[in-house]
Amino acid sequence: MHSANKYLTHLAASASIPFTYVNRAGVYLIANDPWLQIIGKKREEVIGQTIQVALGEVVYGLIEPVLQQCYQGQTGVYNGWVSTANDGYRYYVTKMDPHFDEYGEFQGILAYSSDITEYIQQEITTENPDKIYFSVLSNMPEPMVVFNIENRKVIYINPAFTKLYGYSLTEIIGSDISTFRTWKFQEDKEFYNQLVAEGEVKGFDTIHYSKSGEELPVRITSVLTDFQGEMCAVNWAEDCRSLYEKEAKKKRLEEQLFQVQKLESLGRLSAGLAHEINTPAQYVSDNLFFLKDVLPDVSALLGETLATMSVLEQKAGSIPELVRLRELFEQLDAEFITREISTALDHSLEGMERINRIVVATKGFSYNGSDKIEANINDAIAKTITLCGHEWKYVATIETDFAPELPAVPCFISSINQVVLNMIVNAAQAIKMAGLDGKLGRITIRKRQVGGLCQH
Repeated sequence: MHSANKYLTHLAASASIPFTYVNRAGVYLIANDPWLQIIGKKREEVIGQTIQVALGEVVYGLIEPVLQQCYQGQTGVYNGWVSTANDGYRYYVTKMDPHFDEYGEFQGILAYSSDITEYIQQEITTENPDKIYFSVLSNMPEPMVVFNIENRKVIYINPAFTKLYGYSLTEIIGSDISTFRTWKFQEDKEFYNQLVAEGEVKGFDTIHYSKSGEELPVRITSVLTDFQGEMCAVNWAEDCRSLYEKEAKKKRLEEQLFQVQKLESLGRLSAGLAHEINTPAQYVSDNLFFLKDVLPDVSALLGETLATMSVLEQKAGSIPELVRLRELFEQLDAEFITREISTALDHSLEGMERINRIVVATKGFSYNGSDKIEANINDAIAKTITLCGHEWKYVATIETDFAPELPAVPCFISSINQVVLNMIVNAAQAIKMAGLDGKLGRITIRKRQVGGLCQH
């Protein structure tokens, strides 16, 4: 077999006509220079590639019936116009022979082509020009349709058109093209009016539809021609689905990148706001703690003052100044105020502690580093619960059951925070939609170490 491949390689190198060899999987093993010049590709771009990849799906669809003949052990021939890289359209006759090894096992397909363009061009001058014209169109790999520009009757469609759009010849030949959803003639009417007025090749991008309703983004090129005394438009369509898919994918990636950048900006803004809130909040907390610390002394002073006033009143009687002072104490209700101030300070300190927890949680949640860090997952979840309290506290309670012995986990902590946030918000919304008649639902978050993994 090795000697056979060596022989084929030598044959291809010495042949002056285009020559290729594909294995039984349809992968190119040999391609000589004349053939590579036709398709305008380098050898390394072809060898090792399948026929579909090297030539494209459209061309493969045209030669597939001939390939099937070879797979069944029969010689096949393909005649047609080929769009070459350097010489425009040329007419080739390509013979394909099945190749067998010494045991009669099918191994691949030998293909060699002959350029008979000059012969065909000579035939055009001696035969029916319309017959030759349609012969050319039928072998074009691009979907093509010919219709009367005035009455819009379809005169011809090629096999590539039926393959792309799904209509048969009998369904569309002779029909009014404007009645087919496939070809949006009414929407493109202005284009054809301009084509008639200027009489030159025109092109535009549009969306057509197959017979089954599939959306087909295409690039239409149209030219006017005189056919049997009738003004006709010859349209060929370039299938742009792969291009549109690439553009759509690019747009999705750009949108995702924009969202990431927006989240990063929001993270930096949140971290900055948390820092700005933290400083004055610390001032307030420190002052509240100071007042809490000195309040017992102030209360003791007020108590001592009241006791002293009572002694003075017994000894000195109704001194106007003492009477006035007693009235002020009774109006102020000093004991009540002292007791309520203590309660107010406790509540204020509790509120400042909640603010502090939110600030700390915001700082942790807004971390936008792109590298893995070792993070305390228990702490991260607790901060996230705090941060999104407004989403769940009116509809549910949250119970946490964290394994305390868990080590720090290398992870993208900002992604973990986002996932936990989404889970809590989704759970809270589900509870709200369930309608518990004013009762609070319950959200439970458990975390365990299973083997070397952290399991939620």
